[in-house]
Amino acid sequence: MKAIVMEIHKDYCIAMTGDGRFIRQAITAGELEIGDEIMIEEAVFEVPGRDWIKTFAIAAAALLVIGFGSYGIFRVFGGYGTGGETAMVADAREATEEKANDEAMVVVEEETTGQEAEMAPAIEESEDFAAEMAQVEGVMAGPGEVDAEFNLEITNIGEFVDIVAGNLLIKYWTTVGDEAMELLLTIEMLEPDLSFTGKIDATIIFDDGEPAGGGLFKFNSFSQGDKSQNFISFEPGANTLHIKIDGVFE
Repeated sequence: MKAIVMEIHKDYCIAMTGDGRFIRQAITAGELEIGDEIMIEEAVFEVPGRDWIKTFAIAAAALLVIGFGSYGIFRVFGGYGTGGETAMVADAREATEEKANDEAMVVVEEETTGQEAEMAPAIEESEDFAAEMAQVEGVMAGPGEVDAEFNLEITNIGEFVDIVAGNLLIKYWTTVGDEAMELLLTIEMLEPDLSFTGKIDATIIFDDGEPAGGGLFKFNSFSQGDKSQNFISFEPGANTLHIKIDGVFE
């Protein structure tokens, strides 16, 4: 059966199967990474203490594709008669075709305008996020003190989402539990010549800004090759992960 690697230890890993079981699998150091898909033999040792996720529904990733375009409505008008049309019949047919084509163009224009109007909020939101992350990149790009915060939307249930924030790689995986949502937050250092000492505050919030869950994680000389993994339980209905980073890269 297939499983996703959730934790990596010295000589074994913890993988999660499609039906929500956590499996311990022997591995060779360095051969796997968090999020890799592996094959598990049917006769396996199930990791105890993970009953909090007996069943869960993995929804399909809701991927937002932003672009501009339109689709047309095509109407095909063939010839009429056998070539023995009178002038009156020909004129009537031409007028009918012109009217139909004009109506089709109006429909296309209305649908194109409607599509652009529907896409405008998503485009604006995407542009705002890109500008926000560009500012984060500038703050966290090199050595020195860092004080940055940004929001990530929680949409892709059951899939890892990767965000590069300067020198850090932030990955999160969300699942649906029996009574609460679970978010696995993984943080890795990208820059080989730097280390991070400080704290990262991860808070999951509702649309009105009220917190639904979170945690404060501290780091001391966190460098490349190190991984921080933490589970955060939160109330259903919250869909924003707020990250605040305070510390120093040196």
